[in-house]
Amino acid sequence: MNMIARSPSQNLNDFIVEDIREKVLSGKYTPGMKLPNEFELAESYGVCRYTIREAVKKLVAIGILNVKRGRGTFVNDTGSSSYFKPLLEKLILSDKDIVEIFEARIAIEQKTASLASKYAEPKAICSLEQSLSLMSDALSNNDLQTYNKQDALFHSKVAAMSQNRILDEILRVLSDLVSYTIEKSSISMKKNINSFQGHIKIVEAIKEKDSQKAADAMIEHLSYCKELF
Repeated sequence: MNMIARSPSQNLNDFIVEDIREKVLSGKYTPGMKLPNEFELAESYGVCRYTIREAVKKLVAIGILNVKRGRGTFVNDTGSSSYFKPLLEKLILSDKDIVEIFEARIAIEQKTASLASKYAEPKAICSLEQSLSLMSDALSNNDLQTYNKQDALFHSKVAAMSQNRILDEILRVLSDLVSYTIEKSSISMKKNINSFQGHIKIVEAIKEKDSQKAADAMIEHLSYCKELF
């Protein structure tokens, strides 16, 4: 396998991320193409499978790769979100403070929550309540992975309910990065219980069609999450 040159100061994980990214940009790995499996990549780079796994997670988070359970890892098609990827890539590869990401989310999501309260339809509200139910089940089962997945989905639904495509798209890209950093951080189930209460307040405000209350509930919730880091 042809590889880019690795600088002495570059760790293996970042080197693999950059090498695969370069293969995608150069067209060696084309959109929709399936990558070699984890074992084959580990062997070709001379590293353990864990190192490959972490590199793939980063590449998924910045939108270059897509893991399909039971099928393998594939190169993503580029979409409108690709305009934001260079910025997010720098953040994720240099391990920037997640607090800055939450500050950006607070600025964006207080508005999506406010707009969601204005445009919310009964079907969309039911979908939010379904997410709350699944999050509650995950907490009861001590299933942190499922809870985090439903947490991200909840915020995506609120953004979609805002009916503002630009805010929705920006948040979707930011959420990819937040999902990665949340997974890398050890947030306890006890803290997620407190976070869950914040989600309930957001839904209540949206149901009441109180835009200021919805914005305040989102700010309070994300500010609490920010303080966890």
